[in-house]
Amino acid sequence: NGADEKAVSITQEFPFPTTLYLRGRRASKAAEVSEQVYRAKVREVLAKTRTTYAMLSLSFKSRGLLDENIELMRRFAKVAESKFAGGSASQSDALKAQVELTKMLNMGVAVDRERELASAMLNALMGRSAWESLGTPRDLEPGRLEKDREELEAVAFARRPELRQAALAAELSVTSLSLAKSEFLPDIMLSYRRRNDPMRGRTSDAVLGLSLPLWFWKPAAMVAEASAEKEMAEAELESVRLMTAAELRTAFVRVMASARLAESYKTSLWPQAESALRVAESGYQAGRTGFLDLLDAQRSLLNFKLEYYQYLA
Repeated sequence: NGADEKAVSITQEFPFPTTLYLRGRRASKAAEVSEQVYRAKVREVLAKTRTTYAMLSLSFKSRGLLDENIELMRRFAKVAESKFAGGSASQSDALKAQVELTKMLNMGVAVDRERELASAMLNALMGRSAWESLGTPRDLEPGRLEKDREELEAVAFARRPELRQAALAAELSVTSLSLAKSEFLPDIMLSYRRRNDPMRGRTSDAVLGLSLPLWFWKPAAMVAEASAEKEMAEAELESVRLMTAAELRTAFVRVMASARLAESYKTSLWPQAESALRVAESGYQAGRTGFLDLLDAQRSLLNFKLEYYQYLA
């Protein structure tokens, strides 16, 4: 506005160079931690999907076994009724057959409920409506572990996202501690001024300034906090390592035991139970054994078949 002296100045404040570097490094580590959280969630969804599919397949197979045994029990009931009518058996045999038949029908209701729950969960995991039809799942095939426990442990420690996340969090805590210590370092201020003075003419000047922290207890408290977080992250990393080894061993033992039991049921117990049922049925029809023996043989066969598919799942 017509002033005799005119001046234009530009001022910019910069953090200390190491502070900028540490901030960038911390942000990079935080992004890597978030990526591992995402990878862990993907594996969690995949594991839940496989588990739910196995439960759905188990419910279909259990329902099929129950339907077979319901028809079998109806046949036994007719045999018991005909023997009672002929005077060769007591009325309690027919009543026992009806009680067992009602029990199986109730078991069928429970299996149908589990099938509906598994279908709803599987639809949800696939991002579909809970009421959409899924069809009939394929029969489960016995699984085989192609690696021993040591190989699986090496893979788990190298690739498990939760473990990688904990390791990155520990590295992030180290960077955060260094960043907290950098709060003791001064910020840099650069200033440039250009003036037009009628007496001295056009002049320019530049200023380099350093801002020093006046109160040291604030950065000291930040360092103490970052140190505690570093110790916590290191303890969490060790905890995840121990839990990874423990969970892997637990899963490995369960898989191996289930595989051995399923094989034993299929090759030994299942055929033996079928033979025992045939002998008990022929013996009851011939009057050599009681109806309780027939019921016990039928229950054993049904339980062995259900347990076989449970171990398979």
